[in-house]
Amino acid sequence: MEKSRRNFVKLAGGAITTSAVLTSASTATAQESVTDVYRSADPSNYTDANRSSSDVRWIVMHTIEGSYEAGYSWFENPDANVSSHFVIGNEPGQIMQMVDIEDIAWTNGGDGSYNDTGVNFELEGYANSTDFNDNIYEQTAEAVAHICDKYDVPKRHPTFDLAPCDPYDGQGGIIGHNQIPNEDCTGVTDGKVDPGDTFDWNYFMDLVDGEVDDGDGGDGGDGGDGGSAGWPTYSNGDENRDVYAVQYLLEANGYPIEYHDGIYGTEVETNVESLQSDSGLAVDGVVGPNTWDELVVTASSGDENQAVRAAQDSLRYKHGYDVSVDGVFGSGTQSAVESFQSASAITADGVVGPQTWEYLVG
Repeated sequence: MEKSRRNFVKLAGGAITTSAVLTSASTATAQESVTDVYRSADPSNYTDANRSSSDVRWIVMHTIEGSYEAGYSWFENPDANVSSHFVIGNEPGQIMQMVDIEDIAWTNGGDGSYNDTGVNFELEGYANSTDFNDNIYEQTAEAVAHICDKYDVPKRHPTFDLAPCDPYDGQGGIIGHNQIPNEDCTGVTDGKVDPGDTFDWNYFMDLVDGEVDDGDGGDGGDGGDGGSAGWPTYSNGDENRDVYAVQYLLEANGYPIEYHDGIYGTEVETNVESLQSDSGLAVDGVVGPNTWDELVVTASSGDENQAVRAAQDSLRYKHGYDVSVDGVFGSGTQSAVESFQSASAITADGVVGPQTWEYLVG
């Protein structure tokens, strides 16, 4: 499919075009100027609120897992208990608003905080299978750009696996449902994957006139702390942020891991035993000092692998550094590593070697 940029006409922010209102459900009180059709979700499916621009920090992309008509019909159903601010279809003129921006739509899951701070878009189609056409990219980008401009949401798509545990951390931006953390911030909420790998973020962000943050975002030093010497011990049944590092590092060593959830279960134990056997260690399925020595992989600027992702995950979610978790060791990651090393009173060379790993997980 040849993709072309649409010439967007930016209308005055917040102007209400009453001709587009469908009063069969309810009259629009705050219809956005980019809206083609306003059709209210059932009042039982969202929270009547009074959000201001400072409360709107994230735009979240979803797929309906069905048709445009199925999406808005479901949000009109009082039994749905779910809604979205916008529903976007494949055909021209299908930018439908269903919830006012000041109100809270129910669609992000987790602990609800990304509902409180998000503006949600449901796209016609299916995650990981729909070949989204130009109409849906262009209409969605037009509406998203309008919301970003009006509510001061950064036009950036951070590529980290999970958005911040606290939605008020970081800069905010445009993310997928697959980046919303679950309640305890150990993985993606409800295992969501939308909008999926067939959604072209680079093309979409170009239409929005924004950027994809490829890992160089953040200066690495905001709010971060140092670590302590001493290798921890983990075994089957443990749930801990460091277990994410174990899972990513096992992958970096060539051992397959399906779940990245911070849970030390049978999958992790079996792969740890394989690593121990292959390394000539006692096979007990427990990650202690000797196993850490074999597990850690040195990572430095320019690397792109799961060892980098393990370091980034620890820097961001355990130690509080502003760094993307994408497996790409760019300047933002190097700055975070150096800041962490300085805070830990170890040599600040920007390289994640054995000593730095010990302080990251210690």
